Amino acid sequence: MLLPAGQAIITRAAGPERLGRAMSILGVPMLLGPVFGPVIGGLLVEYASWHWIFLVNVPVGALALTLAVWKLPSGGALPEFGRLDLRGLVLLSGSLVCLLYGLSRASSHGGFSEWNVLGWLIGGAAGLALYTWHSLNKGTGSIIDVRLLTNRLFASGTVAVFLVAIGMFGGMLLLPLYYQTVRGEGALNAGLLLAPQGLGAIVAIVIGGRLTDRIGAGYVVPVGVVLALLAPCRSPKWESTLPTSGSAQPCSFAAWVSEQ
Repeated sequence: MLLPAGQAIITRAAGPERLGRAMSILGVPMLLGPVFGPVIGGLLVEYASWHWIFLVNVPVGALALTLAVWKLPSGGALPEFGRLDLRGLVLLSGSLVCLLYGLSRASSHGGFSEWNVLGWLIGGAAGLALYTWHSLNKGTGSIIDVRLLTNRLFASGTVAVFLVAIGMFGGMLLLPLYYQTVRGEGALNAGLLLAPQGLGAIVAIVIGGRLTDRIGAGYVVPVGVVLALLAPCRSPKWESTLPTSGSAQPCSFAAWVSEQ
């Protein structure tokens, strides 16, 4: 809920003519996480305790809450359809929790054939189906109006963001495992090795936001996708530890991790 709320506030303040630049500015703090998060996490794991990975969120959350109460505008009275859709929130969040929990249990319980895995997945799918029915009936008052997916531009953009998130967050999951399991790096060194990835993303999102305002997203996005596909380069250290090369290396490492 924090991400769309932040995007809505910045979009309203910036106006449609500066939307691309506003979104790039909003993306910079989010991309600072991949830069400082692994480094701070590595420091906490090596010199404190793994419990602090979770405890550190308490003061950060308290500071964010204080700044939100202090700085964010109240927004005035909400129209009738702007009230929070509590039923939809419970259905959507509950179904996603069931799906994610079922997927996480699949890796430690022998796949998807066990009922203690299938039960969570079926429950999550049923929850999503109920939410879809609820959203179709409630319309614009639902927390996420599924009818927006009938818009071809919105649907294609949603699919593109979904695929980009798979590549980006999938890499964030596998790369620390690669550095620590295959190359034998410590938690702190693995975090430092991941920091350039976030720094490059910060530079790219600022440039991409300005270019989007000037020439439109239709030219910027394909170029960005091509550059992202060309990003995985050959590494002698990588090739010496994995049995394949080229574009198959990430898949090879993912398969290697699943077998351990």
